[in-house]
Amino acid sequence: MFAAIMLVVGISLAEDQSRWHGKRVLIVGDSLVGEGSGLEMGLRKFLKAEGAQVDTMATVGGRASSWAKSEELQEHLIGWQPQAVVVVLGLNSCRTPPKTYGRHVRALSKHLRRVEECYWIGPPLLIEGTAGFMINLQKAVEENSDCKFFDTIENMEFQPGSVSGFHVRRWKGMRWAKKVWAWMNNDHQGAR
Repeated sequence: MFAAIMLVVGISLAEDQSRWHGKRVLIVGDSLVGEGSGLEMGLRKFLKAEGAQVDTMATVGGRASSWAKSEELQEHLIGWQPQAVVVVLGLNSCRTPPKTYGRHVRALSKHLRRVEECYWIGPPLLIEGTAGFMINLQKAVEENSDCKFFDTIENMEFQPGSVSGFHVRRWKGMRWAKKVWAWMNNDHQGAR
């Protein structure tokens, strides 16, 4: 009888735990997820509330090509062994030819293959005349990586007051994080 009760309690507790519980999640990107960004703060808040451990590696001007060569990233992936990674890159490469960017995505993705789940968050359209690159960015990610791609342009609207130069204001970044979080939890379990 006691074993049956413990089994039922164990099943109930397991059902209550989020799929993120206990996972190590690494957020990698440019200044859109740098210190103090609303997107990073929001994703961190949502993940931690679900029991995940979160770490962020972001650099101003970050690009897929620079992260692909980063020994620090490679060492962190091996040492910390995250189960999921969220990539936020593309804005600083909007003038890069599509074939070249595809090679950069492929090089970065080689390092990310050891991670169970990968989510690539496309940047907002903050630079005039770069809509074509954003379409090519999604194609490059889909063809050269195992990451699921979130099309920010398609899913978010950024009014002039919600951005400052090439950065999203914190409050808008938090709203962006909410949309991304819903997408990550929709139908992307085991996003590979």
